[in-house]
Amino acid sequence: MISLKEMLNNLFEKVFQNKNFCYLSLIIFFALLSFFYSNIIDQRAITDSLIISDKIYYEDKFNPFYLSQKNGYSALIFSLKFLIEFGISTKFLNFAILFFSLLFNAFGIYLISKSICKNNFFSLITSVIILTFQINFGDLDYPTMVISEHTNSMLSSAIVVFIFGLISNQKISTALIISIFLISFHVLIGLWLTSILIFSIIFFQNEKIYSFFNSKKDIIFLTIALIFLFLSFFYFQQSKILNPYTYDQKSFDVYMEMWELHRSNFFKINYNYIILTFFLVIILYFMRNEKKLVFFINTLFLSIFLSFIIYITYKLTIYEFLPNFLTDIFLKVIPSRFFLLHSVIGPAVILSAFFYVINKFLHNNNIILLILLLIVSHPVLFYEKYLNKVTSFHSSWNNPEPDNNFWNNIKNDNLKGKLILTSVNSCKKTILIARKPILICVESLDMIPYQPKLVAPIKEIIEEVYDINFDNPVEKNHGGLWYDVSYKEQFENRNVNEWHLLSKKYNLGALVLPKNWNINLDKTFVGAKYAYYKF
Repeated sequence: MISLKEMLNNLFEKVFQNKNFCYLSLIIFFALLSFFYSNIIDQRAITDSLIISDKIYYEDKFNPFYLSQKNGYSALIFSLKFLIEFGISTKFLNFAILFFSLLFNAFGIYLISKSICKNNFFSLITSVIILTFQINFGDLDYPTMVISEHTNSMLSSAIVVFIFGLISNQKISTALIISIFLISFHVLIGLWLTSILIFSIIFFQNEKIYSFFNSKKDIIFLTIALIFLFLSFFYFQQSKILNPYTYDQKSFDVYMEMWELHRSNFFKINYNYIILTFFLVIILYFMRNEKKLVFFINTLFLSIFLSFIIYITYKLTIYEFLPNFLTDIFLKVIPSRFFLLHSVIGPAVILSAFFYVINKFLHNNNIILLILLLIVSHPVLFYEKYLNKVTSFHSSWNNPEPDNNFWNNIKNDNLKGKLILTSVNSCKKTILIARKPILICVESLDMIPYQPKLVAPIKEIIEEVYDINFDNPVEKNHGGLWYDVSYKEQFENRNVNEWHLLSKKYNLGALVLPKNWNINLDKTFVGAKYAYYKF
């Protein structure tokens, strides 16, 4: 008779140690997780694509918000535009973005872990735990985005993890091809990673770049990547529109000093992140004799080392130890974001190395049981967090948008002109559901560093519509106005005549404001959270 122990051994050997089982498990699990989050998080890339597809009609083509969307380069946005025009629903695309982002992360972590610890099951569990609980090294001037509404940053970071997963498994040509694809989705991250890979190949492999593309399949995919990059850039050049505004250097300097978030001294040096990175480097050093991991270790170390130098130089400059050293161009790229690229990779390497060492002292089954115990104990210890997630999902599933009828009423209203809004949530709902043009999304003005000419019209809107002193905002270094209270009093004190003067100057059709505000206008209709005031 087969003992329970033997049955467990057979189970783990035949099922849990099977690579295909792990792949399938990752796909199913993160499909479910994506479904959960897609009911809660609206992707900004979809709102951007609706604007550039002209699904939302802007009579005023020189509106700064419209210009910022039309003149921003991202192959992801262009691709979503074509899919929307083809008839694919925005709800499905919202799910698909989160799914592929999590899947790139999951397979990247799995491949990295598997290359280190040589255990399929542990690598599977590592992917699930890191992504479910969003374990990472932390944030810098720019946050680590595992699950986020900021589509481009979230997806590009996930692709970076996947690329390093390929590198850890010696799939260098594939990694290089995908990094070239990445340039078209996120120029800065794509160029950085492509450059790191090319330097690593030259200095650590002692081989020519072209030697890695020795098969017809690699050559075909490389050609496709280059053509895709060229076509996306060509399409961008053809579709962008003239920006008629004059660059205002003084206002731009004010924005960078008083408004800008990611490029300011708002965030101090994150020493915890540096310590964790140092710990990661030590582990990489002790793994250096693993022949199959040499290129992965060298490439990751090169990225960490160079990005660390940039990060420290950047932070010291901001603190004025090295005044006038960095140019505006250097500031615009948010150089600290490169040091953030190993934020998710780091925990995967550390956990896998830890398992590799421990496994030498404990029997494999005991390790697995220990892992399962930790998995089970986590929901028990943090039950409130899980309960909140379940409650949130239940609410979103039964009533995904409490103001759904409200936004549909706006959609069906014969409105002429743009809308004035408050929070970013009302911006997204106005675009996604109501499909109406907005004056500006005041919570997020971070398009200015990339399109500096827009600072002049945005300053005018901030001062005249929101009645905020642009040179001395109440919210400093937030990248916009995060809190409605910053201009609530100004809106409530404005009389009917003043509102109508603004509506004529800026071609405004209506206001969407929190329903508890006392506005000197008649409410056209009221929702659960907002009220609609039509001029």
